[in-house]
Amino acid sequence: MNVFYVDRVPGVAARDLCNQHIVKMPIECAQMLANCFSKEQLAADGVPRTQKGTVRKYSYYNHPCSKWLRESRGNMRWLVLHGLAMCEEKRVRYPGKPALFVEGFLHWCACHIHDSLVPEGDFTTPPLCMPDEYKQDDPVEAYRDFYCGEKMSFAVWPAHRTPEWAVLRATIQAMSP
Repeated sequence: MNVFYVDRVPGVAARDLCNQHIVKMPIECAQMLANCFSKEQLAADGVPRTQKGTVRKYSYYNHPCSKWLRESRGNMRWLVLHGLAMCEEKRVRYPGKPALFVEGFLHWCACHIHDSLVPEGDFTTPPLCMPDEYKQDDPVEAYRDFYCGEKMSFAVWPAHRTPEWAVLRATIQAMSP
């Protein structure tokens, strides 16, 4: 569970994630967003169910990213846009493959933010959910360093789509003694 805040723009942050996260992270967005609505709202007719057909449940409710999300509707708007951008990015990277099942719920959340339990408010910076060695004042740089330091062992991007910041950090790391 995390929000990889590798760019301030939700769509750019989505585009910059590796293939594995493009498929996985929209599910985590949906899990966190479910925490923003009452259990009654989630059980209502017309609310997209899970892939198994069940009502969405609260999960990771006390994770720092879930708490951050519930601080303001500005945070909700950012995460919904980020989740939907990851769904679109998945379509770009895997044409002909089925859409992510959570996309319907993300659209529902976008249309029902005003009905959420979350207070109105501006976007605030997501928490730094990473080892202390990566934490710094600039959260985007912290998340980029964390991503390169902890995720590159499995990270794969489409040809010519690796973010410039990842290429630069990998080059610097390769040059280090």
